Amino acid sequence: MVLENVKSYVLAYTNDDFLNLDHNVWHQRYPRLALKTNDQLICQKPNIYICEEPPDAVPPFIDNTCNYRNVAYHEQIYRWVAGRGCLQYTPNFLYINGSNPINLGAGCIYGDLFAPCLEVVKQDGNCACYPFDPAFEEVAAAVRNAVVPAAQGRWEKCFYEASDCCSHYMNKEDCATTFDGWTCWLPGELGTTAYAVFQQQKVLSKRNVGDSD
Repeated sequence: MVLENVKSYVLAYTNDDFLNLDHNVWHQRYPRLALKTNDQLICQKPNIYICEEPPDAVPPFIDNTCNYRNVAYHEQIYRWVAGRGCLQYTPNFLYINGSNPINLGAGCIYGDLFAPCLEVVKQDGNCACYPFDPAFEEVAAAVRNAVVPAAQGRWEKCFYEASDCCSHYMNKEDCATTFDGWTCWLPGELGTTAYAVFQQQKVLSKRNVGDSD
């Protein structure tokens, strides 16, 4: 993907309120930009993280894209952005301490793309950054330790539903399908209203087809 507006990316990466930013900051690698890392970790941190990769990762040179909140991402980046979003949109009452303790602001390089990741201290004293993917036990364990017993498995379910939304629907000619953090919205005609059940809490939601978000 082409970086069209460097200034907006600079503002995005240096803004302290990282979680309120548009997710398109994950599109393109731009190594001069600073990320919001976890200052509480005691470890040797590299200047730029290279993403740890699961065995089934989609190579960065593959052109498949998927839609997260109406933004198109490389298929693998989409999965990791969705994994991050599943945590971002988890209600605070489902976290043990009443709020999300997991730093969602770090990023790593995957090919020529940026991806969100979780910083983890390795046994050798170095820090590594693992994308938000249940395939990494380091990330899955951090999530399990952060959420209340009733919410165990919720994040993994959300991640795999996002992956299914991508692989089953998005690589078609229809362009309106999107995953919004918990729900896969299927394509529909412009001007109509789509309805879906928010599976995690069984809440009926609606989306006006053609909305930007």
